[in-house]
Amino acid sequence: MTGLRGIDHAHGLGIAPGGTGCFGLAELPGAQIDRATVLGVFREQFAALSRMHFEMSETARHFVMFDDLPWFTAELDRFLADPDAAARDRGFTAAR
Repeated sequence: MTGLRGIDHAHGLGIAPGGTGCFGLAELPGAQIDRATVLGVFREQFAALSRMHFEMSETARHFVMFDDLPWFTAELDRFLADPDAAARDRGFTAAR
């Protein structure tokens, strides 16, 4: 959990003018933390972003873009194709 809360830059996020795609990990190696708690932390950290979409990889363990490249590129392409549509659904769903 320290990795999620260690450095909080949330205070400056509200200034991002465009849509923002955020990608996270469902599991933190060595941490005894459930998916709903991880989602809650991300939801809290990104609350200031008015136009964002969050997706969580079920298989990545540290660097989403390396650990789960096919998933990452598919999600990124989907977001970039229509950021406004993606941002209408913030993406913080506990059940998968």
